[in-house]
Amino acid sequence: MLGFYISLPFLLFALYRLFVVLYNYFSHPFLSSGSPVYNPLVSILVYVQNSENSIGKLLQGIKEQTHQNFEVLIYNNQSTDKTVDVISDISAGDKRFRLFNGSEVNTGLQSKNFAYDKLAQIAKGQYYIFCDSNNIVDSQFVANALSHMQRRSLSLMSIYPKYQSKIFWTRLQISAAQGMFLSLVSAKSFLIKRTGESSIFANPLLIADATSYQSNRWHEKFKDIPNPEGKIVDTVQSLNLNSDSLLGDNSLTQEIFDFNIEFADFTASLLKNRNGLIAYTIATTLGLFLAIFLLPFPLVFLYLFAVIYSRMLVAMLCQQSVFISLLQMPVQFSVLTLKLIKAIKKSRG
Repeated sequence: MLGFYISLPFLLFALYRLFVVLYNYFSHPFLSSGSPVYNPLVSILVYVQNSENSIGKLLQGIKEQTHQNFEVLIYNNQSTDKTVDVISDISAGDKRFRLFNGSEVNTGLQSKNFAYDKLAQIAKGQYYIFCDSNNIVDSQFVANALSHMQRRSLSLMSIYPKYQSKIFWTRLQISAAQGMFLSLVSAKSFLIKRTGESSIFANPLLIADATSYQSNRWHEKFKDIPNPEGKIVDTVQSLNLNSDSLLGDNSLTQEIFDFNIEFADFTASLLKNRNGLIAYTIATTLGLFLAIFLLPFPLVFLYLFAVIYSRMLVAMLCQQSVFISLLQMPVQFSVLTLKLIKAIKKSRG
């Protein structure tokens, strides 16, 4: 009987995580498919600096959009590699693409704010999409984004690109972090209320209504702040303008090669402190063995059902193979445990 009471909290925690995943599954914090109700001109504003390895994928994805009424304004911040050559090759003969070679700003993160503000003053579209050079978009992205903006009458939408990697170990870390996030908090609430803490994600891609943007010039307002996207979202909310924050799916991705720093930052922001890290680590590691060996059989089955079904739902949410995700569960469990232990050690400093 003592063993039952010791292991019961771990069962309840597993059921809580299943409930959270179910909530995220049905609230769907991702950009949905849709078509714009009319055909507005869209200005896609791109900042590049030594981006020869990534800009080609972005521009090719833009050219293949189903929504073809767009212009692409590219600000090149003194690139010293073959960035300009790649841009010229892909955009050759397409007057919708315009390249501006900047010389007014120094290298550094704040340069992007300057570039976006300058491009927005030239742009002619009804909507602005501020796109980093390492983003990758599929052919439906612009249409889906416009549909959501129009349907919700938004002044601003932020979308956090989905991480992807060709490196197996990095993919496992990303998957473990996604499962942790989607089983602990309401994703929509977290993205809206704790924008600046969303360290598991890349900097969000911003989509703005042109009228709202020109009235506020948000990048100029935060010109001295590196990566001001969170500040911009908070400011829009404080002005009571309609806004939304979403997670990217396969329509908006970003390839990364190392997830170590991002995972440490994420656990610190999500679990708040070292005690939270320790409690979560115990609940997901020791809790598994206690539940299996100390709970009565029907409740053991319930515990395993909660853990496995949660993983299946996360895989479907993240557009991953459910079968492969289940096969990888033991490895992901080990990866998550190791990463949590490292995060606990790091939190001592």
